Amino acid sequence: MIIVKSIVDIPPLSPPLGLTLGTFDGIHLGHQHLLRELRQKVTDKGTLALITFTEHPAEVLKNRPPQPMIYNQETKMKLLEQQGVDLVILLDFSPKIFNLSFDEFIQNIRNYYPFTQLVLGKGSAFGKNRMGDELQIKQLGMQMGFEAHYIEKIKKKGELISSGYIRELLKKGDLSGAAELLGR
Repeated sequence: MIIVKSIVDIPPLSPPLGLTLGTFDGIHLGHQHLLRELRQKVTDKGTLALITFTEHPAEVLKNRPPQPMIYNQETKMKLLEQQGVDLVILLDFSPKIFNLSFDEFIQNIRNYYPFTQLVLGKGSAFGKNRMGDELQIKQLGMQMGFEAHYIEKIKKKGELISSGYIRELLKKGDLSGAAELLGR
């Protein structure tokens, strides 16, 4: 697995090129499902890339309470590699990134990594004021030449699997419940 800390450092990679993005804290069953879907889109011959951040966005966004990370960065990278990720673009979540519009953000990435497949979780939105929702991203994909796919989030025992829910379980001391949702 290749890890870069700037989009300008992305080396040439085997197409088809796929991308997903997010905090990916925990690499839980939902994340694993999304990564499998992206791998199917790019096949074993293509490249599965993931954009994530060195810290949780709540650390930068002062209007949100800080979120403890489930795993440290080193463990997170090992887990991503185990999930078959080929490239991690590990960015600092800065006010500059936070203030980019979704289309500026995507165009910046595509200048260095011309992905053709974007896979995100249903309800995902990004860019300034989270304006890059499913409708906007799919329209942008048609204009820029990539397909955007939104994957339904999965449930376990009636609960949506999320990093936030896993943090709640950990806070309550329910280690077996958290382990079940993490898939390890």
